[in-house]
Amino acid sequence: MRKILKLRAPAKINLWLEVLSKRPDGYHDLSTLMIPLEWGDDLVLEKTKEGIHLECSDKKLGEGRTNLAYRAAEVFFAALGDKHFSGAIGGTRIKLIKRIPVGAGLGGGSSDAAAVLKGLNELYGSPFEAVELIDLALSLGADVPFFIEARPALATGVGERLKFLETKGKNAEILPMWFVIVKPDFEVSTREAYGRIRLTTTKDRINITCLRNFRSNLHEIIRNDLEEVVIGLFPEVGNIKKVLGEQGAIAASMTGSGSAVFGVFSKESEAVEVSKKLARRWPSYFVLATRGAY
Repeated sequence: MRKILKLRAPAKINLWLEVLSKRPDGYHDLSTLMIPLEWGDDLVLEKTKEGIHLECSDKKLGEGRTNLAYRAAEVFFAALGDKHFSGAIGGTRIKLIKRIPVGAGLGGGSSDAAAVLKGLNELYGSPFEAVELIDLALSLGADVPFFIEARPALATGVGERLKFLETKGKNAEILPMWFVIVKPDFEVSTREAYGRIRLTTTKDRINITCLRNFRSNLHEIIRNDLEEVVIGLFPEVGNIKKVLGEQGAIAASMTGSGSAVFGVFSKESEAVEVSKKLARRWPSYFVLATRGAY
């Protein structure tokens, strides 16, 4: 049985994000299309006799329970113990190399947590089926289940109900896209963004069929209901979106609750060139060109 495992925890973007209604539990019902990216954090997991030891390249995130990767390991071992395994349950040493910026809406912490759950499950002989891993993931956060599969998916509910898209062959529902991602040098409070939103509908207005001719209609279907709130608080988010459009993006939008903004491009060469231009324009901002991972 393997004792060391290397994993990639991909970032994601919300191609669209509709906030439909507020639930009695304080969360919101959503309709969002999430796409994993060919870029993210890296993790090394080692099987040990006992304990959880986390080493994180970004010390500001902490190396204990403040870090979602650590809490994911706690959840895994607690569930493993509930299965009444005989003898010592074991432990892990985790090395987390952070690349996904914090407070960007790119899902970094959630992806790290899902990677830990999947990695430990493999290291410990796959005691949990996929559906059980998803239940463990949901206990850590609404979008953690998405990263268990890490495939393009329409997410509803609070983000936990997933309908995966067909990505191959003649029935493909989504075509290859390149993204230029710009994160300004500030973070957005998710709680504040959702707390300030004005709900205008309880029915989703976008569906997966809209994607099939995305080059002609993507600018009409990409939307983020949190944008108005965030741009009101941070006008620079709107400025970044405008500049991406001026640079030839098919469409541009904020991802998640921000503060990162992405532009969609159909060609790698265009995305790379635009990312270089914007990195020179905003040297203090995080700028990246990457492809959707599907």
